[in-house]
Amino acid sequence: MEYCPYCSNPITKETSVCPHCKKNLDISLLENLYLSGGESSHVSKAALRKLWYKEHRHIVLPVIFFIIGAIFGAIGIYGYAQLQFQNERGELNDRISQLQAQIKQDQSSTNSLKQSYEQQLDEKKAIINLLTEQKKLMGQAMAFTRRLARNSTINANNQAQIDYFVRNIRYLNNQFEKKQEELKKLNADQGLSPNLNTIPQFLE
Repeated sequence: MEYCPYCSNPITKETSVCPHCKKNLDISLLENLYLSGGESSHVSKAALRKLWYKEHRHIVLPVIFFIIGAIFGAIGIYGYAQLQFQNERGELNDRISQLQAQIKQDQSSTNSLKQSYEQQLDEKKAIINLLTEQKKLMGQAMAFTRRLARNSTINANNQAQIDYFVRNIRYLNNQFEKKQEELKKLNADQGLSPNLNTIPQFLE
């Protein structure tokens, strides 16, 4: 009958692990565990490590595998996160590009509308100025005709006065017609073409 060197319980000769204390009973390790050194002996660290490993192998191996798995898992998670980040970054960049293109298109449309409105406004201002000048010319012609008519009621107009009146009316009429042509170029002609030569008829 043999006994366990750790717990002193009876064991069989071929047993490698004590069924009572679960200690490793490898004889070669036990023989190398203590090395003689003169009068005293000391523990072999290499043998002690081997003995400890065999005793705790059922715990150490799962821990090692768990650590390795955790490392590879962390690497995998990091790689997946990087891939997701790159994909999301690419989508965000595409979205930003689309928004920038849309903004440029909107700005172009806005600028085009602004230019169109400014052009229309300038045309309206030009039309108003031309109509104002025409009104001024008509006012001058009518005032000139009234003055001549008043004078003729007092004293008969001689030929020189009549020629002076005709020259002035023709000049004012030519200026009026030039303004009318400018209005036609601006597509503002409404079909009204007053003739300053007929103004004396309106005063009769």
